[in-house]
Amino acid sequence: MTPSTAQTDIAASQNPDNSRLDYLDATRAFALVLGIVFHASLSFMPVFMGWAVQDISTSVLVAMFVTVSHSFRMEAFFLLAGFFSHLTFHRKGAGEFVRSRVLR
Repeated sequence: MTPSTAQTDIAASQNPDNSRLDYLDATRAFALVLGIVFHASLSFMPVFMGWAVQDISTSVLVAMFVTVSHSFRMEAFFLLAGFFSHLTFHRKGAGEFVRSRVLR
């Protein structure tokens, strides 16, 4: 195997047409974990937010975390969902895209 062939094989194995985009999967996983922590921290808010339970131990730092994390977490989910939908639409075509949306 020549060096140029090895480089081509490595490049093809890192980004074939049907490969997953690992960095976007990691971003989605981070947003999911952030959502779990966000919802768990709602009971520690100093102001009652209509959450099912409010703990007696509240913190202003929790309120700042909730505000900051909520300001970008859902937008990131919508951005990623739109990107992956666009990718699926162009990879599989309109018919398969609509079929997969109906099944889900």
